[in-house]
Amino acid sequence: MRQEGLTLNRMKSWLVFTLALPCFGATSVTTPSKGDITATQAVIRVTTDQAGNCTYRLSEGSSFTTSVNDVNPALFSGADSDARPGSIITATTHVFVAGTRTAARASNGKYYSRSLQANTQHWVGVTCGTDPEVSTTFWTANPPAGNSAPEITPFDSNAFGNVAAPSIDWVNKSTTYNDSQWGTQLHRATGPEDVAWTAAAQTFTYGVSGNGHWSNPGNAISAGAGLATCDTSAICSNSDALLLAAVIPNSATNYLRNGGWEPAIAFLDFLVRVWGSGTDASAANRTVSICLTIDSQTCFTAAQNIVLPQGTPAFAGTVPKSWSVQSPWSGVTGTALTNITVASGTATVNFASAHGFEAGQQVCVNGIRNQSVASGVGGNGLNGCHTITSVPGPNSLTFSSNAAGAVYTDPELVVSATFPQSQWASWSKPPLHSFVGSRGGGTITAAAGSLVLSGSGASASTFNIDWVSGTKIFIDGSSPTCANNLCTISSVTDVYHATISENLSISNANWTNADFGVLIKKTSLTGAVSVSTAYDFVFSSVYNSGLDGSGDICNSNYVTVSVDAAGNPISPSLQGYLCVATATGTSQATTPVYLFIPSTGETRLIARNYQPSTNDYTKWVGWHPTDGASWFVSKSGTSYFKATYSGDYRQYTPGFPQSTTEPSTREQLTFNDIFSGAGNDIASQINNCKANGLCDQTINGNVFPIPPAPPQTGAAVKGNYLLLCGGAGGQDSPGYMTMFDVSVIPAQLKWAGYTWDKFPVGYAGIHACLNFGSGQWNALSLNSQLGQVGGTMQGPWQIAPTMVDVTGNGYLSNTSIQPTDGFDCPAGLDAKWQAIGAKPQAEGGLPLCIKIKIPGE
Repeated sequence: MRQEGLTLNRMKSWLVFTLALPCFGATSVTTPSKGDITATQAVIRVTTDQAGNCTYRLSEGSSFTTSVNDVNPALFSGADSDARPGSIITATTHVFVAGTRTAARASNGKYYSRSLQANTQHWVGVTCGTDPEVSTTFWTANPPAGNSAPEITPFDSNAFGNVAAPSIDWVNKSTTYNDSQWGTQLHRATGPEDVAWTAAAQTFTYGVSGNGHWSNPGNAISAGAGLATCDTSAICSNSDALLLAAVIPNSATNYLRNGGWEPAIAFLDFLVRVWGSGTDASAANRTVSICLTIDSQTCFTAAQNIVLPQGTPAFAGTVPKSWSVQSPWSGVTGTALTNITVASGTATVNFASAHGFEAGQQVCVNGIRNQSVASGVGGNGLNGCHTITSVPGPNSLTFSSNAAGAVYTDPELVVSATFPQSQWASWSKPPLHSFVGSRGGGTITAAAGSLVLSGSGASASTFNIDWVSGTKIFIDGSSPTCANNLCTISSVTDVYHATISENLSISNANWTNADFGVLIKKTSLTGAVSVSTAYDFVFSSVYNSGLDGSGDICNSNYVTVSVDAAGNPISPSLQGYLCVATATGTSQATTPVYLFIPSTGETRLIARNYQPSTNDYTKWVGWHPTDGASWFVSKSGTSYFKATYSGDYRQYTPGFPQSTTEPSTREQLTFNDIFSGAGNDIASQINNCKANGLCDQTINGNVFPIPPAPPQTGAAVKGNYLLLCGGAGGQDSPGYMTMFDVSVIPAQLKWAGYTWDKFPVGYAGIHACLNFGSGQWNALSLNSQLGQVGGTMQGPWQIAPTMVDVTGNGYLSNTSIQPTDGFDCPAGLDAKWQAIGAKPQAEGGLPLCIKIKIPGE
């Protein structure tokens, strides 16, 4: 009876549904079958009696709040209609392919992946004609493991590098991206602001007046010491603009190459400091505009205006506009900043005069040095850009902050609406790196204006093939043919050949680029203006995966996270893992440490391995075997330390300090020397290894460095063991390796040995000291036959003879040798050989000498 009742109820439901169908229209959508779904695409099949095209909604949520990129008409016009290419329409059937395996340029100019996200539930809604929307849902496939071979990179001739890849959101790190080839969801793990710096108060390299209407243009690069003037009789705009070229010196980027296509750093933002005055009473007639240029003649960015004071020259401010507690801002009411005060989760920025900001706008803070990642300590969270929550008065504004309650007047403190930000955001347009930075190296020889560059090497030492006609280039000694030694590019043939407009002939001349800088123009035809300048720029390290991608990037032990990135409590707590990145050496901060939360894909910078007691950064060498919050670091010339993080895992916000050393910055880390205590230092343990039964031979400290160095990659720790190697020469030289147990402190030597005293290794050289092992076993990357000649005991050490003389009567091609072969040895051999019998028989020697020939003889 119960079964019959269930059947009857089902029949009633079916009958009601069937009778109701005509009321809702004849359009239906079929749930995609397994054969219609991949990781990045799905075939949507629709049956309808409606004429015309159908429209589609596709979302990763049932409420359709956010459309997937591929069918979002706000990004791609017509993308939600099956009128688009790839669809198939017959009399009653519409077939629509959702997802396109590429990234494409949207109406806002940015590139978006059009692939669907893999292994994700999607909801689809279809509307045809006047019928109501019908919907279904499906899951995209999960890309099979081991089936991710590289494919041809999606091509777009309008994209940078012709690669159709999604545009990166440099403001919001939580933005996700679908890999256009595989549909895999990607998160940006690091940010350029994580290991970045400000080079302050730099001097422009050249000042040039296009048509001579600016008098004393060279004074404009003097940071207020002198002035370039455009008088009332000149227009000083457009072709009359004042060019200030900035050849950014390598000394300002920690002596790392900063120009060309192979930079060790990335430029992020640029600020111009302006001094000057105007003669007219009207502010409009004392206004100059400043824009960035990459060809020394036209504006690459939109211009930003600044008003000069009337009468007596003084500091006018900056472009972009900013306020600061430091000089020269502090000496001018309109640019001076009083402080930032934090109390009860609110930061109040106090200005010396009216600021002009409104609630809801953005304010950016930089220069807070008093940092920590622990709740209630320091100004962590202040550096960066914030949304203004209120404007209590004309001289103050507020934003939310969990920084410690205090009054902040750090000496580098700067506040701006836009500066500094990544990717030149304060100018709204980033120039290609090849146009910025220093080019030079090699010498130029010119004949009648035809340039030949020789002796160059890296990309920073070549011409830029994208220089356009009219771009300036500095050629030393070219004056007076080229005014002020600044010649004018006519065309660039290739990276070694170019033509200039001037009829110059010269040999072996030094040169630099002069393409990047700013153009300064008057904005009105009334009154005279005088200006002088300096500039600040922001730059960062670039990241890589380390040498050969070796080492464990993340600690295998998890930590518990109970706050969000801003320090607000979250529930439930999340599990995370500490991970390390490898950054170029703009400072000692080459191994920043991040928190990675797998369940959300979020990453947070938590430390840059700073050790306050030594005013320096330390280099990560491996993870602690059992503690998820600890790792090991090396300090050059001292020892190895266990670094332990004791903060609450909120995002660390170092900002862009004005120096690559930070003696006043505090990170929430403690450092313990793992070799502390009498007799526990590395050298003592190695020197006593034979006496303690830990090595077969005493390590020779006269030949090999003691203590040894950590692996070049930093991947020194596996399990409980720290691997350290010492070589006698450069790479591929023989040496020794040691293994220390770091599960206890002080760390204990467990084994030491040479790479050249045990068969069959023989005289093997250390090519790379990597901790490949687990437990007490390990291996070295050895090079026994291709060693680089030079250096103490440096290879090669094994070589096959081509001929031998075993009798003293001539060489034979048969190179086999018997134990009894040999002839009377000559006199005068080295004493160490004579000691074992290598001397004439008349002197008590043995007739066992032979002669060999080796390849090349």
